[in-house]
Amino acid sequence: MFANSVALANPFPYAGFMVLHYGMTADETEVGFYAGWIMTAFMTGRFLSSFYCGVLSDRVGRKFVIQLGLWSCVVFQLLFGFAPTFAWALVARGCMGLFNGLTAVAKASIPDLVPAGPEQTTAMGYVTGMWNAGNIVGPAMGGVLAERSFGVGLLRRYPYAAPNVVGAVLAVMAMVVIYLWLPGRAAGRGYERVGGEAAADEGDADDAGPAKRAAADVDEARADVDADVDATPTWTPPPTEETRPERRRADDDAPPPPSRCARVPPASWLPILLYCSLSIATIFYDDCYPLWLLTPRNKGGLGMSADQIGINLSATACVTLVYQFLLFPKVSEKCPPHALFPGSMCIAAALMPAAVL
Repeated sequence: MFANSVALANPFPYAGFMVLHYGMTADETEVGFYAGWIMTAFMTGRFLSSFYCGVLSDRVGRKFVIQLGLWSCVVFQLLFGFAPTFAWALVARGCMGLFNGLTAVAKASIPDLVPAGPEQTTAMGYVTGMWNAGNIVGPAMGGVLAERSFGVGLLRRYPYAAPNVVGAVLAVMAMVVIYLWLPGRAAGRGYERVGGEAAADEGDADDAGPAKRAAADVDEARADVDADVDATPTWTPPPTEETRPERRRADDDAPPPPSRCARVPPASWLPILLYCSLSIATIFYDDCYPLWLLTPRNKGGLGMSADQIGINLSATACVTLVYQFLLFPKVSEKCPPHALFPGSMCIAAALMPAAVL
């Protein structure tokens, strides 16, 4: 989650300056249109593939989809940093989101790894906290490293490559951690466990007492007698197509046809719509806030540089990080989810407008 968040957030401070670098416009008040495409390309790719990434994680395992998302952060983040044109940058961001279902799958893996209860709520808070940690490091790294060549000719030619190279390195480190410590998952069998059911069955057979073994011998003898009786030839009428045993058995055991659409319980639609509305407001704020900081003062903005924008975004994310790691676990233990969710939405709705006043 941390590496994915860094990959998403590191262009926020310099997206407007990147538009000016590519020569899409010379007016700083018009960079928002093109910078918005850079921000939107990633989310568009995620929108198109999130459902299919979820289905894929159910079939081949969460670990594979998480690794695929990290690979997209490595490959397409480098392509974005070294993009020669604005179109290349858009394609790279879009592909990084298209192959990246990491956020939803990482949250879905928590119930598979952590038992239900306060521990699961705390674990989910840590996952969100790592996302917010990436929102701190990403903008700060993007603002500090953008337009810095460090004496390297390639970085002088591509002034926005340095933060993306560091982000790709973080994604590689995350892949190593996932490969070594995240439990694997066999398709359709849940997460792997040490000493599974097969081992338990063998242990039960070894520990069986004399009485159980004697009963097993009696059952085996009766089965032999029944087999001899069944072997006696008797005449039976030939089965018809309707009375054929294997056909009846196949019809009874046939699974229902798979549904092509996700079956969402009716009670889940309201939380989904609320979360969707909150996400739209959050993404809108994350995209527009850096553009407002970039806009010159005589045009209604604050006229900040990329360094200043990065520091500003990191400072605002620090407050969220402190709440997520220190306060949220205590609040979640005392407040039920049905009260915590709408309460958080009301607080967010009140604080977002106040942040720009």
